[in-house]
Amino acid sequence: MKNFRTLLAALCFVTTFIACKKEAAPPREAVVASVAASEAVTGDRWWADYIAFRGYPRSRRFADHFFVANGYARLYTDTVAIYPSNYYSTVFRLRVPASRNINADSITFEAHVKNPSNSSQYIPFHGRDIGLKIIGETDSALINNVTPDSIRSDAHDYAIMQIGSNRIDNVTQLQYLFEDWGTLIIQTFNNGVVAYRDDQYLRGLPYAGQPLLGRLKELSVSFKGSGYIDWVKLYNSATGELIMSEDFNIDGQSSVVWY
Repeated sequence: MKNFRTLLAALCFVTTFIACKKEAAPPREAVVASVAASEAVTGDRWWADYIAFRGYPRSRRFADHFFVANGYARLYTDTVAIYPSNYYSTVFRLRVPASRNINADSITFEAHVKNPSNSSQYIPFHGRDIGLKIIGETDSALINNVTPDSIRSDAHDYAIMQIGSNRIDNVTQLQYLFEDWGTLIIQTFNNGVVAYRDDQYLRGLPYAGQPLLGRLKELSVSFKGSGYIDWVKLYNSATGELIMSEDFNIDGQSSVVWY
């Protein structure tokens, strides 16, 4: 299936002209959020960032024992005292160990996720975004899925695909409510980035003169609010080989497996 995805996306790149916007509205906090934290992030476990909308409660970083429970990863009110009107984001991050030399330009990153309407205290029309990001030594790639029925006038602008400075927004195929579990997938190969949902091809975007991503440094899954991660997997997109997996099945402990 992994090799079939690569072939399908390659055909779409050849037959479809993709218009790229280089100047667009900045993505929401869930896509670009970063937190200054003193804790060192290791490559053997996932860490989570709580990103406050207006600084209260303050943005913080959490170790795995705060967010891994009941077979999934999630940051919610049992960990953070969240004010109901705070349109916060949560970001789950994995730094790749220095001992792993992985080409970020040839990987498939999959996350089995959901971010239903009732997943956060604040009202769902402020969005239930889910984002996947690949960070390499020289550049990064991301996709961001938004809820299609959001009443925010600019909500669909955050349905994003981006690689380097090449970006398209208002991607119709990335407007979907993950009310129940589904798999969101970002794949890099052949100088392009491709998005899938449950093995269905959504959209592709070429590098178009951008530098290669280089050696893989970090992976992340982001949510507007308190989304859930059931498992994540990382494959070599050229060979279909499994590189990494995490099932979050041990309460209080991230259990990353490298192959």
